[in-house]
Amino acid sequence: QKYFGKYTYPYDHGHICYKLSGLYYNYWKRTEDLQALRDSVSQLRECERIFTQAQFPGFWGHIEGSLGYLLHNLGHRTRSPDICRLAVAAYRNQQKIVTENRQPLYWARIQQKIAETYYLEGKISANREALEEALACYHDALYIFETAKRAQAAEEARTGIAKTAETQKKAGSPLKKTTVSYTHL
Repeated sequence: QKYFGKYTYPYDHGHICYKLSGLYYNYWKRTEDLQALRDSVSQLRECERIFTQAQFPGFWGHIEGSLGYLLHNLGHRTRSPDICRLAVAAYRNQQKIVTENRQPLYWARIQQKIAETYYLEGKISANREALEEALACYHDALYIFETAKRAQAAEEARTGIAKTAETQKKAGSPLKKTTVSYTHL
């Protein structure tokens, strides 16, 4: 990064940041060093500033998905609901590129990741609203998977719905009849 500064060669700098993020992530996987995971997020944030949605929509969407995944892991390891909310925001940004109309199965997978992150937030902080959001997202993903006849993915969504409902019961919040409002209708 010494010679490829972000002002003289911004895209080279962004590419190096992207590669460094992957290296930090691989190091974290091997050592469970939490600082390496934080560094991976930091490098992707720098990359996100260079490869913007307006100029590089596809790559920006990929960066947002990776950022959501890393932030989900970081929120899980640090037990931080704030970091979980950042992960949800990153996944939602990815859904600006991967729309339900163009790529419904990929969109549903992202929706399922959002649900898992909301579930994690709700479990960590006993946040009822987060658990309800998780249920809504799981239901949205389930509808797409059932429509596309993806049995395994649908079963994963049903399992997520069941574990979220169980967590709601344990948290003492009454399980109200969930009115499923599909975002795709």
